[in-house]
Amino acid sequence: FSERDIFNRPVKYRDLSDVDFKADYIFSSHTLEHIPDLETIFNKMEIVLSNSGILIFHLPAYTCVRWRNGVHTNKKYNDHHWTFYLKEDEESIKNLNLSNTLAIDEYVSQFFEIDKASYCGDNSIIIFAKKKS
Repeated sequence: FSERDIFNRPVKYRDLSDVDFKADYIFSSHTLEHIPDLETIFNKMEIVLSNSGILIFHLPAYTCVRWRNGVHTNKKYNDHHWTFYLKEDEESIKNLNLSNTLAIDEYVSQFFEIDKASYCGDNSIIIFAKKKS
């Protein structure tokens, strides 16, 4: 959203469409949960990522109540649109009656090949993925 970074420099790439080269890495930390249209973002990542490129996602997990959709609000950077979990916890998540939940590993695997998807010690999810062969 910002036109300038913390050091008041212009932000060069404000959207993946602005990237005019193939990236070896795409790193996203606590961002995807703010984006309603994940399909568009993942399609853009697929275009920008080089054939040997690596995706690294660090995401909030449903296990932290304050990061859930509807609980976490932020007027500057949009509220959380999603509550993420891993497919292995699908039954647990159903019992919580949360809205806008998404098995993020299952979703990412529609676009990319996942090397690792697991919960982190800070109530987060880490995913490493690459382009499908």
